[in-house]
Amino acid sequence: MGRKISYNRQQVLHAVAQTFVQLGYEATSLDDLVQATHLLRGSLYSAFGSKLGMFVAALRQCIQNDKQQPLTIDMI
Repeated sequence: MGRKISYNRQQVLHAVAQTFVQLGYEATSLDDLVQATHLLRGSLYSAFGSKLGMFVAALRQCIQNDKQQPLTIDMI
């Protein structure tokens, strides 16, 4: 049985989005995402499956929050 999630998903996805915008998708490494979110690799993979999964989840959250927000526009 897995442990209970102890992080705020919205905060994590915001950090992920900022990292992708800052570095670009291709240049962003898993280590960059670990550093930005303060989560372990296993936690990120468990929650999102892959780097692409993290990007898609962050983009979806940005669009749901505010389509006109600069971070959303930069993610697109």
